[in-house]
Amino acid sequence: MPRLDVTQPPNRRPYTRERSLTISRPAQERIWRRRHSSGDQNLHGNSIGLRKLRLEIDGASHEADHRCLPFEDGSIDMIRVVEALEHVRDDLALYAELARVLRIGGMLSLRLPNVGPLAGIDSLNLYKYFSDITHRGLRVPATEEIGFRRHLPVTELADALGPGFDIVRIETDSLGIGELLNASLLIGTTTFNSTPDRYFQLKPIADTLARLDRRIRFNSNGFWLDGTARRVDEP
Repeated sequence: MPRLDVTQPPNRRPYTRERSLTISRPAQERIWRRRHSSGDQNLHGNSIGLRKLRLEIDGASHEADHRCLPFEDGSIDMIRVVEALEHVRDDLALYAELARVLRIGGMLSLRLPNVGPLAGIDSLNLYKYFSDITHRGLRVPATEEIGFRRHLPVTELADALGPGFDIVRIETDSLGIGELLNASLLIGTTTFNSTPDRYFQLKPIADTLARLDRRIRFNSNGFWLDGTARRVDEP
């Protein structure tokens, strides 16, 4: 009697787990430099050094240069980029890396600030203008790489992604109420302090308001832009 091979049942493909990658900036860095501290600086008075992205995949966290993600071509099934593209120096290089590592048919979701009537109340940019004028305050690590927070128009998302993606969803949300509160906290807690400790104590209040604010949806004028795209063969 022939022996049954149970290692590979007939007509059944082996199970392959999908790989999902989340990309973000390092969260709530606690060491903020004084505005007048020395070192390499750009025109905005901030450090020009590159900062690492935070990568979460397969239950582990890593850090990597946004210009060279440590994954093989087409090895990721789904990528979620959360509030990171607006801070990297070479955003086009990161878009190219996303296209390289995402498999054909894989899904990409992006969240970043939108260009529109509410862009002017960006809390990080308001704080940067305030500190430039008053010569007081600290350097927020999130804006150290390029000196400000970048906004992307809804109409330019397809151009930024390139021909390797088909956009399947675009929407915006938020009135920017959380941004206004966050700007007030930044100015009120760091203008005359040498550390951001007081800011971090009160920041959960602004975060809670921001989460509620993001439930408000807009066609194209919200503060935050959410987009979903599918990786396709390039023509």
